[in-house]
Amino acid sequence: MYLTRPGALYVNLFVPSQVTWGEGEDAVLVRQETDYPESEAINLQLYMHDPATFVLGFRVPAWCRGASVVVNGERLDACTAAGGWATIEREWRSGDHVAIRIPMELRLAPVDTQHPDRVALMHGPVVLAMHEACCRRPLLMETGADLPSRLVEMGPGPRFRVADTRPERHARFLEPFYRMQEGWPYRVYFDLGERWLY
Repeated sequence: MYLTRPGALYVNLFVPSQVTWGEGEDAVLVRQETDYPESEAINLQLYMHDPATFVLGFRVPAWCRGASVVVNGERLDACTAAGGWATIEREWRSGDHVAIRIPMELRLAPVDTQHPDRVALMHGPVVLAMHEACCRRPLLMETGADLPSRLVEMGPGPRFRVADTRPERHARFLEPFYRMQEGWPYRVYFDLGERWLY
């Protein structure tokens, strides 16, 4: 979850956790609080005996656009390029708070390069699945489709209703794959330009 090198601590995974880096009076405790990937927000709280200067970094996923970091209420111009590491080097003090935001957008992810038109629907890092049993009409999607106009976010967490399914009793929903019930039929891959479901 955390990586280190001399003078630097990196947050690799966004999960509720804490790590103690160093020993004795030089130790730094970092507590991470988050509901990721149900939420875009990651909060880090730092505790230490004396102020210390070091690099604190966090991973920016390759699919992410517009990640941001705020330290003690002040937004920083840290490099948050997708697929890299955002780093902050400063003198840290006990009680410092770091608020990270990893925006999540809807996107289509091809199953592989040989099948670019067979895709999974993603919300940030989350694969969305659809119950097959709830489908009575075809769901059509084209390459380059405006996903936010086709899928209405319902919450809580990443749950979406297909925009063209009304009334509610005929609605079709996409929700995280990890929420699918065992033994229940579902679909996670769809073919662009064809009927997705029947």
